[in-house]
Amino acid sequence: MIKRLCLIAAATMLWTGGVAADDTEMEAKYRAYQEAIQATQRCDKREFTPAEQNALGEEINFAIDGTIGAGKRLTIVEEAKKSMNDLIFRRGCEDPDVQARLMLFESELAPSLHGN
Repeated sequence: MIKRLCLIAAATMLWTGGVAADDTEMEAKYRAYQEAIQATQRCDKREFTPAEQNALGEEINFAIDGTIGAGKRLTIVEEAKKSMNDLIFRRGCEDPDVQARLMLFESELAPSLHGN
């Protein structure tokens, strides 16, 4: 129960804390997922195979209901990479914000990788 509450709090923080001023709800969700992927790559030193990248992309597209266009997605991905890299450089992987993104990855994205 406590773990679930922590995950909910982390997800809420991600969708509100890392949100650009003009992000829609789905754009904020997409940004949080991209930051979670970046944190996992940097902190866990994880490289995703093409099949895993496809699985993550499908999971995220399903979660955002395909509501964000390609141009906006690319912008969000690049912003998420930069902000997460900056955060990890300044505060490290043990920072609570980074840990929240790692938990988001494990709880919502990692299950899509099983079988890949």
